[in-house]
Parts: sequence; structure tokens; C-alpha cells
Amino acid sequence: MIGIFLTNVRSTGPEARSYSSLVFPRYYPVFRTFFLSDLGHIFVRTYEKTGDERFVYDIFDAEGRFIGRMPLRSSGVTILNGKYYAIEEDADGFQYLKRYAVTWNVK
Repeated sequence: MIGIFLTNVRSTGPEARSYSSLVFPRYYPVFRTFFLSDLGHIFVRTYEKTGDERFVYDIFDAEGRFIGRMPLRSSGVTILNGKYYAIEEDADGFQYLKRYAVTWNVK
């Protein structure tokens, strides 16, 4: 994938960059990002994806205990009053806030 990107970049002109000086880290963080719900749950976005391009989130309670995993859209902002809010984009590239219902199935 990096090779495809590098071959599509113009190599002349004032905006040319020296890609030979790029440094890729040997290790990455264990998570990408996280957000909190109004109930105190911590949603930690992992690098794992589902077949429909959603990211898997590890969910922890307010005391830090693991309570489950859930695939969500990557643009999630928060969960408030039982609703999941995510930033979506329409066909013209305009962003808008979309609200999804959240139900907890506790076993």
C-alpha cells in the first residue's frame, strides 16, 4: 500500500518530498482512540476491523473492568442517553452528525 502511494506522488516541483527519509515506527500503540459514554463506559477503538469496515471497540466499565466488544463506525463521537453519535459523510463530501440507537444485551 505504501508503494502504491509513493508511486502516485509527483517527484518534482517545490512540494516534492524525500521519502527515503521517512521513518516508520517499529511498534504502535495498542489502541487508536477512545471515547466515554454518559454511563462511564470507556470505548477503546482497536486496530481490528469487521468485514463491513467497522472497527471493533473494547468496552470497559467505569472501574476499568472489561465488559465486552462491539463493532462501531470509526467516526464515533460518544454515547449519550442510549444513542451513539457518529460523524457521517454524504455523497458530496459534507459531514453531518448521525444518531444510532444503542441497546445493551447483558447475558
